[in-house]
Amino acid sequence: MKKMDEKFNPIKYQNDYIRKTYDRVNLLLPKGQKEILKVRAQERGESLNQFVCTCIDEYLNKNRP
Repeated sequence: MKKMDEKFNPIKYQNDYIRKTYDRVNLLLPKGQKEILKVRAQERGESLNQFVCTCIDEYLNKNRP
């Protein structure tokens, strides 16, 4: 239970939500490749994260047994 003098911290709330809901992957790319991915993501109207997730989903669904 929160104390009366504690204020709502939206950043902590968001970080807690992300920690509970998502897995993180640290991706290392050769120099320059991140910028290429960002451009491709913008062409599709997606964020870089959304673009990478879409590519992974498409790959996994395409290569299902």
